[in-house]
Amino acid sequence: MMKTILITFLLVFSFISSYAQFNTDKLYVGAGVGVTYNDDDINRYIPGTIKTSIKAGYKYNNRLALASEFTIAQGLTRIGSGLSSEFKFYKLNRVLVGGRYTFLNTKISPFIELTGGFSRLKEPNISKNREPIVGSTNYGLAGSAEVGLKIYGFYVSYSFDHFGRTPQESAFDPSSEDISMDYHGIQIGYLYELGRRK
Repeated sequence: MMKTILITFLLVFSFISSYAQFNTDKLYVGAGVGVTYNDDDINRYIPGTIKTSIKAGYKYNNRLALASEFTIAQGLTRIGSGLSSEFKFYKLNRVLVGGRYTFLNTKISPFIELTGGFSRLKEPNISKNREPIVGSTNYGLAGSAEVGLKIYGFYVSYSFDHFGRTPQESAFDPSSEDISMDYHGIQIGYLYELGRRK
C-alpha cells in the first residue's frame, strides 16, 4: 500500500502539472521535516512522531495556490512492560491535497494551508513467546491545518495534524484500538518556485 500512496501523490502532482498548461513558472516543489506531539489519550500509545514531507503545488496567483503533500511519519512506542518490553516504530503515511494562502506578496510573509486526504497506519511487527506477530494496518481519512511564516524560500510552521485512526483490531494491544491520531506539529522546510530560475 506504500507504493499506492506514493503513486497517488505522483498522480496528484501530475494533475497539478497538467493544469499548469505548460506554465511551469507557477509550479513549486519542496520538502520539510518536523516533530509532532500529543497530550491526549493517544499520548500513552504514540506520544509523538518525527515526520518528513514532500510538497508540490501550483500558484494561481501570488497569494493563492493549489497544494499537495506526501507525509512519512514514524512514532516510537513501548510494547510490553518490565524487562520483556521493547520499543518499536509505528509508520504513518498521508497523501493530502488542498489550498495554500500567502497573505503578503513579499519575500517574508505569513501563510495558511488547509489540506485533506487519506492515510495509512501500520503497527510494528513483534514477536511474542518467540512467535512472530504481524502488526495490523488501518486506512482512513487524514487532514492538516497549518499556519506559518515563509522567509524567502524557507518556511517554519505550526500545524494540527490528523493521521486517521488506529486499527479497530490491534494485533497485540486491544487498549490501543480505534483511537484518533491527532497531533500538534512544528516543522521547517524549503519551497522552490520554478519561476525563480528565470
